[in-house]
Amino acid sequence: MNKMIVPSTVFVELTEKCNYQCIHCYNPFRTVAKHPDFDQTLEVINRTIKSGVFEIIFTGGEPFLRRDVLFEGIALCEKNNVKATIHSNISLINAEDIKKLSGFKGTSIYFNFCSSDPKTFRKISNFPQENAVRSIKRLLAAGINISTNVVLQKQNKNDLSDTAKFLFNLGVKRVNFSFVSANCVDQRTKDCVLSRNDILKIYDDAIIHKKKYNNALTSGQSIPLCFFSELDKYKEFIKFNRCGYGAGTIKISQNGTANPCPKAENVLGNILDEPLKDIIKRTYKKIPIPMKCKKCGSRHVCSMGCPEATKAMGKKYSFSPLYAREPLDFAISPRKKKKKIDFSKEQKFLVNKNLKVRKEDDGGLTLYDGRTQKVSILSPNENALFVRVHKHLDDMTGLFSSLDENASDNLNLFLNRLHNENIVLVTSDNS
Repeated sequence: MNKMIVPSTVFVELTEKCNYQCIHCYNPFRTVAKHPDFDQTLEVINRTIKSGVFEIIFTGGEPFLRRDVLFEGIALCEKNNVKATIHSNISLINAEDIKKLSGFKGTSIYFNFCSSDPKTFRKISNFPQENAVRSIKRLLAAGINISTNVVLQKQNKNDLSDTAKFLFNLGVKRVNFSFVSANCVDQRTKDCVLSRNDILKIYDDAIIHKKKYNNALTSGQSIPLCFFSELDKYKEFIKFNRCGYGAGTIKISQNGTANPCPKAENVLGNILDEPLKDIIKRTYKKIPIPMKCKKCGSRHVCSMGCPEATKAMGKKYSFSPLYAREPLDFAISPRKKKKKIDFSKEQKFLVNKNLKVRKEDDGGLTLYDGRTQKVSILSPNENALFVRVHKHLDDMTGLFSSLDENASDNLNLFLNRLHNENIVLVTSDNS
């Protein structure tokens, strides 16, 4: 299988400044930082787009402190068929911003919301809750796609159910929750980190409310599978597979420096000096499997925790990730596979219309689902087969009849894999 050199998603940090003062934030420069000039930041965005990414997440600091370059960046994304997402606290959004955002297709906003309790909200962010609530109402009224994340720490660890209810009642369709991670930039974050018992209690509460809100309450925290004593119970909230540290996702600062993730301090290079592809080829090293995890039967699907959070807590990730317990002696499947289909029989199916496709240097393909943000990778041989399938969508029975038994079986296996990954959709699918 081919390697994806350029990430599917890149965080572009427009500024380090922020009007909030959240103690758990990884960015400690938010009050003293200076903006680089407009042209330099726009060139960073332009080069990121030209590298072949599928999505740019504009972040900060607070991106609405740089409205000029934010809206120009979104326009560039739309022009080049790149999905644009804004990570914001949304407290600074005004009527003019709403008008401009309404003019873009597919741009979404992902915002942080501390608590439904105004006092707790203010205590965490040092900013009034009413500004964010006003912006939520404005964005929803304008039909702009929004979702939110509730970062849980010691000060709001008991607020998830009330905060989710508050946001759903406002009209928010999806609420994600995560747990504060320590980082190496600001050691104060260590004081916010929750205990295992705190986290399990939150998950128990979330299980109840997930059903109540029709699965609109979600989470995707990088926590080792062995953290959970009852995997089946918490499976729907578990993040499977490892993070894209330095490859699948990457952060690029306002002046072009590339870091493996928003929390990481180590600099890989600068996109203004060399293409992103070359930076990753030169610097990427696969994250080593921690010693403690090598004996685990489920290591092939485990996120294995966050390297930066482990490091910030004074632990060695090479030995054991944060929150890891004893290795599992069994293998688990991350998700239920769809029922196997015999594609050699007449089927009505199509290729997922949300797919974006990028050809890699080795002739393979990277497929990105713009709706779910899922990535699939095809080897050069699989790419050739996929092209052949695409040409015969209206006559698959004819294609199968032209193959010998072995080739027909292989094609059927390949199509079932594509179906499981939502690349090929049978018309009866709800996808």
